[in-house]
Amino acid sequence: MRGTALLALTFLVCAGTSASAGMYNTSEPDEEKLGRDNFTLVFRDTLLRLRTIGMPKVPLDNPLRQRYRLQAALASRIIPPDLTTEQKLNLSAVLIRCKKADDAKNLLEPLSRREPKNFLVLGNLATAYQQVGLERRAIDTLEQALPLWPQNLGDVPEPMRTYLQPIATRADSYNLFHKAESYQLKLLKLRAREGLAGKRSGFETVDALFDDGKNPPGPVKFVGAGGKFAPGQLAPEEKAKLPKDAIEIVQQLLIWLPEDARLYWLLGELYNAQGGSKSIHTARMIFDELAGYDGLGVRAAELAEHRMALRNYHDPETDETASFDLSKGLENGGKKQEEQGPRIDWQSLGVGFGAGVLIAIFGMWQIREIRRRLQKRG
Repeated sequence: MRGTALLALTFLVCAGTSASAGMYNTSEPDEEKLGRDNFTLVFRDTLLRLRTIGMPKVPLDNPLRQRYRLQAALASRIIPPDLTTEQKLNLSAVLIRCKKADDAKNLLEPLSRREPKNFLVLGNLATAYQQVGLERRAIDTLEQALPLWPQNLGDVPEPMRTYLQPIATRADSYNLFHKAESYQLKLLKLRAREGLAGKRSGFETVDALFDDGKNPPGPVKFVGAGGKFAPGQLAPEEKAKLPKDAIEIVQQLLIWLPEDARLYWLLGELYNAQGGSKSIHTARMIFDELAGYDGLGVRAAELAEHRMALRNYHDPETDETASFDLSKGLENGGKKQEEQGPRIDWQSLGVGFGAGVLIAIFGMWQIREIRRRLQKRG
């Protein structure tokens, strides 16, 4: 309950947060823990801790927030002039997470002019621009950064490869960063387009982040084969629009945007589409956190419909009463008896045999007793 209340407190302030670019802090490698197959104990815990960083007060503090808040407080007094590029990169992430994006922008702008090919600096700068409302500059900066990413981790020049070592220990981590940045740019453009169309007040569906790649694109629809939302189902033609690592991509975006309720909704849809009782349970948990009794302020009709479908769903693997049909059970039972023939009840047979032995012993004792009495009379 405490975790849910903390989630609600955070989202009441930031449920409609706009998208922003990536954010890199090489001094905190443990802050980014993804967990596709362990949502509750790994990824949700990561989000809870990240969401608290920007909050002035929290019911229960944690070491990560304490470190961030202390660094931001010290930076507000004085920033040493001899900080290295990596230290400025990390400090900018601290300032952005602590809701001091203006300070991060002022720190990074001169650095980006000195190092125009440093894609990590440009990524943090794009985030700072977005947080202060400079969407067009955020998009331009991210478009400048993306082509600078080498295709492989081994091709990253020094000293940026050294910077990446703590947070991209393997090639797949680096590849996920690169891919997530491209989807982040797409998200920025989608949200900016909605803003121009006057749709900033709220959202009624998830972002069209994944589509068929055609022109115009056909976004994925989270529906089953019948054309309607269904627990644990996704129509084959819609599933073909999703990359295999869609859940990891959205999780990475949420690491950068932990307060983004709309992205969190998309993650729930992806878990439900994955199928299986564990994934359906995860999707329901996310939907409950977004729109439950003590929810996070998302009142979209589509979310309410999907949440109700999951709440009414009974998993045959865990709820026997939901999957047991009495008439079918009797019918199947009769067929099995006919197929197997008469069954021998060994327990009843054993009890009957034991009782017969006892009766026989008792009868023999009675006969012997009658003979003894007759002999005595004679």
